[in-house]
Amino acid sequence: MIKRSKKFLQTLFTQHFDDYKKRHKQPRKNIKAAEAIMNCRTAENGSTRYHCPNDGEHIDIPHACKHRSCPLCAAKSIKQWVDKQKQRLLRCEHYHLVFTLPHEYLGLWQYNRAWFIKTQFDVCREVLMEMLADEKHLGAKPGIIMAFHSWGRKLNLHPHIHALVTAGGLTDAGQWKPVENDFLLPVRAVKAYYRGKFQDRIKNALQAKVLTLPPDATEASVQRQIKQLYKKQWNVRIQEKYSHGKGVLLYLSRYLKGGPLKAQQIQRMDDQHIRFSYKDHRKKQQQSLSLSIDEFMRRLLMHIPEPRIHTLRHYGLYASQAIASRETCQKQLTSSPLQTLETDDKTLKESTFQVLCKHCGSLMVAGASSYRKQKYENSYNKEKPGWIDSIMTRPEDRFVQQGVQASPHDHRVPNFGTS
Repeated sequence: MIKRSKKFLQTLFTQHFDDYKKRHKQPRKNIKAAEAIMNCRTAENGSTRYHCPNDGEHIDIPHACKHRSCPLCAAKSIKQWVDKQKQRLLRCEHYHLVFTLPHEYLGLWQYNRAWFIKTQFDVCREVLMEMLADEKHLGAKPGIIMAFHSWGRKLNLHPHIHALVTAGGLTDAGQWKPVENDFLLPVRAVKAYYRGKFQDRIKNALQAKVLTLPPDATEASVQRQIKQLYKKQWNVRIQEKYSHGKGVLLYLSRYLKGGPLKAQQIQRMDDQHIRFSYKDHRKKQQQSLSLSIDEFMRRLLMHIPEPRIHTLRHYGLYASQAIASRETCQKQLTSSPLQTLETDDKTLKESTFQVLCKHCGSLMVAGASSYRKQKYENSYNKEKPGWIDSIMTRPEDRFVQQGVQASPHDHRVPNFGTS
């Protein structure tokens, strides 16, 4: 039995990853992530020696790995991000939107992850900024925070973007304009616009030969897939309005770093199986899922972030360069009846790492540091994609649109073949 704690992932990888890697080829990013998590806060990762200026006592503190998928390193980064966003957040109501990629594209997505993530961000931004700039809807520039998630509740593949959008925006005349009648956008129009823009991007990329096709796909078969998806209504949800954005902000922060599964979700782990809890959106209740160690690791490793790809972005009034516009909005929103979001003045103090001498209680001083030499095994698969085939062999990982009733065709593995 493996003890449930924040180190559950470190323990799991330490005990099983080497054997798993021998049986299943892994891309370099997965090996780097696993090694970082296994060595986090251990002597293997290097350390800094702290000494007491009074009695000469010293202690070696191991370094953290700071990898985006490491649960041990997540808490501090998440807290710092939330405190920073609370300063940025406008004192107005917000909407929560979710844009999902159709599961028919998951095979193509696996071979072009970076392109699809960037394109999904660009398309969602354009849809919201352009539609809300239209006088028919709002006629102003909103503030938008977007976060990309690649997983569903069962850790299966489910690429989607969460968007936090202000219930109003700044007009060209510099005036704050709220949404009318508690209505942000017509959802059917958003779905159609999102589908059209994304389809155009895929067609242009296919024509320009910038996409890598799966082994069982041809350009003609993907073109047929694109045609079929014009007939399908894409999944976009516009949630009810929130009195402020804090709730959605905290939801997004939970998955900012540390991976898709939290320690408190683990119900039982042993050498053969792992059982975790998740919320079923259809049944509106907590469910449990038990997986073999191999299957759990396969699903978890699917969601290691792509290198150098930001999974959280700010647009419009929340963009980094829009400080002056935000200040203009805040001045006009000061009379808002909404309660001011609390800020944590102790953030800097609490986030500062301090070591106290166990004998006299004095603040210990950092001295020399040693660092782990960066080296990674070359047993990963350099070619694109034998390892993808092993990931995408299960139909349940190809579709997970939560809250959408599956059609009879949803249980077929998407076929990119020529037949």
